[in-house]
Amino acid sequence: MYSRYLPPLFPFGQIAFMILSLGIIGIAILVFPNRKRVLLAISIFIAAWQGGIWFEFIRMDIRLFHFVFLALLMWNLNIKKVSIKYWKPYLRILIPWCLLILWSIFSVSVAIDPNSARQGPARFIIDMLFFITIIYSIKTPKDFRFLIICLAFAIIGQSILALIQFKFMGITFGVIDDIRTNMWWRSRGTYRHPNHLGMFNLILIPIVIRGAISGLANKDRILFYICSISTLFGSVALITTYNRGSWIGLAIGICVMIFLDLLTKKSKTKIYAMGFLVLALGVGAVGSVKFGDVVVNRVFFDDQDRIFEGRQSLEAEGMAVVKQHYALGVGYANQRYYGTQTFVHNLYILIAAEIGVPGLLLFLWFLFEYMRLIRKAYRSKIDFVKNYSHGFVASFVGFIIGSIPGPDFWINNGVQLYFWMAMAVVVSLNYFNGIAYQMKKVEQFKKLKLSILQPKLEQFN
Repeated sequence: MYSRYLPPLFPFGQIAFMILSLGIIGIAILVFPNRKRVLLAISIFIAAWQGGIWFEFIRMDIRLFHFVFLALLMWNLNIKKVSIKYWKPYLRILIPWCLLILWSIFSVSVAIDPNSARQGPARFIIDMLFFITIIYSIKTPKDFRFLIICLAFAIIGQSILALIQFKFMGITFGVIDDIRTNMWWRSRGTYRHPNHLGMFNLILIPIVIRGAISGLANKDRILFYICSISTLFGSVALITTYNRGSWIGLAIGICVMIFLDLLTKKSKTKIYAMGFLVLALGVGAVGSVKFGDVVVNRVFFDDQDRIFEGRQSLEAEGMAVVKQHYALGVGYANQRYYGTQTFVHNLYILIAAEIGVPGLLLFLWFLFEYMRLIRKAYRSKIDFVKNYSHGFVASFVGFIIGSIPGPDFWINNGVQLYFWMAMAVVVSLNYFNGIAYQMKKVEQFKKLKLSILQPKLEQFN
């Protein structure tokens, strides 16, 4: 275990930075009365910050996020027992993920570098615990609204940093920019690679779009303004990443979302949704004057032959590993010992290569359960739930497509954490939908009782 030392902005290293940051967080906890929300907001905002105290045994940084997350977890453990009904919407999705953790532990035994292989299950366990912690933190619609605002501010923070990097190329920000790639001309925010920031935006932008629509429909100006600003900043920052997979995935996802809006029966939310999307398309048309040539050139002309051949060769290397090690794979983060680069540019092939075909099937099962949760929210008759479900359809479709050329979800914990945050929003939607359904059943029961008693009441009178 040792601390990583940083560029000149923080000359005393990571430990000094963590002590300073934890001190500031401690003051915030003392000042603000709702300490749970303070910890939740900070953990969401800093989940993708790099650097920390390095543990060689799992080849992983214990970052500032982990300290804040642990405090939030401990805080939630002190809360009174939650009704078993609260677990029903998301208990099932944890089954394939727990089995995936178990399978990745088995794959450590065949890894050339066991320390790197242990990194996988360690990250997956943290992801699951963070997901459960967020679920416990959302009890009311006000908590849900707060979570959406936190995600919007996370996009704004990453986007502002990305735009600074894009405008002033080569600039570094110490602790949040510990490790840089050689792609200095592409924005990356606090991530190690621009593609990671692209996937981050792909996952979250559809959610804040629906947050803006919800703000409009419910006359919530604060939610509308914050989510609208987040959508604008996130979209521009996504362009500056030059990440084609996320561009294409988000574009297709948004098209699916608009199609679902058109199919929805006429309602107040639909009217506001169509108005907001028309406004967004207008802003996009104006923005295309500045970025249109960049996008077209990047998608259709920039290094097409080299990229195509390079990706094909990497996928062929990955498939060769899958055929030779189809049962347990070669261990998390160990595929680099079998190929010319550190990873395969395909999420699904990379998973099969590192934890075997059974591991890939477990991951696909996990995605199926996630899709089932989204479908359940989509079928809701509550406008609030249905509105957000359209955004999650776009996020899910974009993720599936963007993951074909990009393994970012698998190789970067910051991307994973925000994926699980988004999934916590879906679970909360289903929870509130379930409560509304139960309340409706209670009202129907009361009416039924009244109708049964009515003849007797009339006879008595």
